[in-house]
Amino acid sequence: MTRTLAIVLAAGATLLPCSTPSYANDAREKAAQVLRDMASNLESSPRLSFNYSIEWRTTAEGMLIVYTIDLEASRELPGKYALRRTGGTRSADFYSDGEQRYIYVRPTNRFVKEPANTEDVRLFSEDPSALGGFADMMVPPGLLAILSHEPHRSIQRIKGDAEYIGLEEVNGTEAHRIRTSLGGRKLEIWVDAGDSAWLLRTLYEQEPDESYTAWYPDIATTAITDFSNWQRINSFPENAFAFVPPDDAESAQSIVTAFWGDFGFDFDEDFDDHAMADDRDEFAHLIGARAPDFALHRFDGGEIRLSDAIKDHKAVVIDFWASWCPPCVAGLPVLKELTDAHDGDVAFIAINVREDEATIRRFLDRQGLELTVAMDTDGSVSRDYSVSGIPQTVIIGADGTVRSVHVGFAMNMKDDIRRDIDDAVEGRPLDQVGPAQPVSRTENLHEVWALQGRWGGVAADNNAGEVYAISRRGVTRVSPTGEPLGEIQLVSEGQTLRIARFNDAEAPSIVTFRQWGVAPVVFGADGAVRFRVPELDGVNDVIAADITGDGVDELLVGYNGNGGLRLFDHQGNQLWRTRHIGNVWSVTAADISGDGVRRPVSTSAGGTVHIFDESGNQTNLLRPPLYATLVHAIPTGANDELLLLGSAADASLQPIAARIAPDGEVRWTARLEPNGQHIRCSSVSPCGSLAAGVTTNGQLTILDLADGETVATIQTVFGAEFDWLARNGDSPLLVLASERGLQAFEVVREDPAD
Repeated sequence: MTRTLAIVLAAGATLLPCSTPSYANDAREKAAQVLRDMASNLESSPRLSFNYSIEWRTTAEGMLIVYTIDLEASRELPGKYALRRTGGTRSADFYSDGEQRYIYVRPTNRFVKEPANTEDVRLFSEDPSALGGFADMMVPPGLLAILSHEPHRSIQRIKGDAEYIGLEEVNGTEAHRIRTSLGGRKLEIWVDAGDSAWLLRTLYEQEPDESYTAWYPDIATTAITDFSNWQRINSFPENAFAFVPPDDAESAQSIVTAFWGDFGFDFDEDFDDHAMADDRDEFAHLIGARAPDFALHRFDGGEIRLSDAIKDHKAVVIDFWASWCPPCVAGLPVLKELTDAHDGDVAFIAINVREDEATIRRFLDRQGLELTVAMDTDGSVSRDYSVSGIPQTVIIGADGTVRSVHVGFAMNMKDDIRRDIDDAVEGRPLDQVGPAQPVSRTENLHEVWALQGRWGGVAADNNAGEVYAISRRGVTRVSPTGEPLGEIQLVSEGQTLRIARFNDAEAPSIVTFRQWGVAPVVFGADGAVRFRVPELDGVNDVIAADITGDGVDELLVGYNGNGGLRLFDHQGNQLWRTRHIGNVWSVTAADISGDGVRRPVSTSAGGTVHIFDESGNQTNLLRPPLYATLVHAIPTGANDELLLLGSAADASLQPIAARIAPDGEVRWTARLEPNGQHIRCSSVSPCGSLAAGVTTNGQLTILDLADGETVATIQTVFGAEFDWLARNGDSPLLVLASERGLQAFEVVREDPAD
């Protein structure tokens, strides 16, 4: 449900009271009259108390997700209300005393305070889209009609399509049933058939979220809200609508920062980067390190200690999850199946993140799951394991070391996880696990220079001919010959790096982020923060490019979930957004028409390619012969073409690359090795003749973009980052950053084209 849908249902209305219903025979007029009676009843009842309960049910073959929220409510016209959560999944409490309004998020113990507006009863003054479906759940159909002192305003928008179905019983009360629609979504309303005309129930069907249709083509979401215990009140106590924050509650700048502080992060402007950096290791460094021990309360009683599980088993699988997370729900039964297959040799600990016992129990009962559930109520264990997106699955060996980490879940990950569990049970050394690797064609790669140490993200500034790479000290500038040119002292948790030119007269800005985790932070050349991009549902990809044609870069950001694709200017102001696609996997900017204008291009959860104009309007949708996750522009001297990387559309799920024209014509496709792996990141050389991609097991493959031939491979490590650096008169350098060092390679072949 969208906020618009909630507002529209706020419609039920006319100003004319009706003490004795008398409906016409016409089904549409009959429906309109019922809605008018409901609105009239609300308008003539200045003080009300009531309860409402929401059940949000998502179904697909092999999947059932059920969320519930229970609330008690009171309201006094005009502009006073109190909505308090009494049970169910996480939500917010809303208060307004007519002068100030508050939104309080209990799981994070944060609240937002802002001036009240009696003329506008929207519960979110800001755009709630960053909260995704949670915002919809907090504002069910009909609620705004109840809170508004003029609910008749929106009746015209649904009156024409509303149809009277008949009488039905709702929770023991005879009710009129009305069916209507909005934006193609079915909406049904039940109104008390007695004299009071109370709203008793609403049902709506959500448009499928493209984030999940790639996994579940038959997915459907339905929400039912039951309203009950209606009472007219003569007078409320003086403080009935006042909110007194708990002593330890924190004030937040927005509902987004209040709500998504759930993992213990602070996304406000005064965020302490230094403290976060000190408290959390880089994600890649978990591999091979000793797993942080923990002792957590078991939701059904007792304590779960990781060290005990390690002592008694050949392997331990821990999974961080929550009942509101669809990939978590999809992954839990698969993990249970994989761990149960080892006849007690593998312990499976499902670590719930910040939900209460009642919510967990209700979820397990409805899913029919029997799990060992540990409760990470304060998020401390999540922080120890660098959890920035869920589900996160960690596989630990009998020696107590972390062997592998999987973030997110899709069914094509099942074989990877099974293999990693088998390797852990067999006790195979980490450097010998995984499928057999092809022989590295190192004869085609030559190491030009190397710097020792542990390095994170890397990005080439091909305008200046320099490389920027993240180290423990900040960001180091490096020349094409490997000479360190200086350090920029900054602290960022993001380990992926981009370079942006926001002003030709200035040194380039540095952009850092972490996929699914840390939102982009933009630093100046002095290391000072210039601005931060909103977190929303998590960031998947970022690129700096001149999209608007003003001669300076903008930031094109692809979000997970409902965040969509957004463009920000050099000061962090949002220029536009498009949200009709879900899970924007990868973004680039390409001169599609050969007119010198770079246009946004992205992939999405459907494995498709989306092309936009400079204002964010989609101009073309391409369906390539693979499930495309990564996209890059290939400069040709005319109009750019596109390099796509992803997985084969057949059952093999083999890594695959393809070059396509802007109209979708396929130039070539190439299957890559090793099979069963996913391409994690990739890059195209400046002149468009070479491309490199690295899979989740660390194998990096270099392709000739003329024909897709593999010209070189090298085995690196998990979490390696890389970029191409142009050199005058010479072939470009592939600069690779990892825990092994910062290394630069050139491709050696008979006729280098770049």
